[in-house]
Amino acid sequence: MKTTLRLCLMAWLFVSWGCGKSGPETIRVEGNISFDGKPLAEGKITLTPMDNTQGGSFAGEIKQGKYEIPKENGPLLGGTY
Repeated sequence: MKTTLRLCLMAWLFVSWGCGKSGPETIRVEGNISFDGKPLAEGKITLTPMDNTQGGSFAGEIKQGKYEIPKENGPLLGGTY
């Protein structure tokens, strides 16, 4: 009985360790864009890494002066863009 319990616990720990998201943490980005004091009707915003920030660029659509890049598609936490 103790052996079975130990094996089940070890299997659960093994599976739970493998279920986490791997890789660097990303963040959600949102903001407002205006031109000549008015919200920009539409467009695209691109965040490009600077300095020693790893990874590629991230982009979002601008609609009625607002943009959002969700965490799932967002830039790296602590990066410079």
